[in-house]
Amino acid sequence: RSENAISRFVNHGFPEKFVQDLMQRSETKPILHINGLHFLPYNQFDFMTLCDDIALKNTDSLALHSYVSKATVKNDSITCVEAMIYHQPTKIYPKVVIDTSGEAILSTLIGSDAIKSDKYQASAHVFMLVGFSNDDETVLSLSLIRSIKFGIKDGALDPDYERISIVPGSVS
Repeated sequence: RSENAISRFVNHGFPEKFVQDLMQRSETKPILHINGLHFLPYNQFDFMTLCDDIALKNTDSLALHSYVSKATVKNDSITCVEAMIYHQPTKIYPKVVIDTSGEAILSTLIGSDAIKSDKYQASAHVFMLVGFSNDDETVLSLSLIRSIKFGIKDGALDPDYERISIVPGSVS
């Protein structure tokens, strides 16, 4: 956050290079929003392919866009992970397992306790809205908030969605 009109990197090295690559792929630039918040709108596909490219460059063996279905534990260690990789059932016998699902999928599969907290940072859901005739970001934001409130009232959405913050992207 900074009231300066020019966005500056707080962290250099990998974060700065990643953002510069993402800006180039998405053809976007940082935006100064309210309360000094600077953010970068980007294309989700560009973000995913950039992450894939970086991951593939830095590993010998990687299965992208895979789905874990089962894990076997022996002597308090995960000895086998079963997954669908490119629509093929696969068994992996790992030395180390790191669950980056964001949903503790492996902990759930093996019945392990997850660390609980009374305070969590809300996750971000990045999405694009297309096909609107109105290009006024304020009107679009208010319409989205109204629709979410109706969804909560009707029981279609979790009440936690009430805490939404909408950060505009680029309207084109």
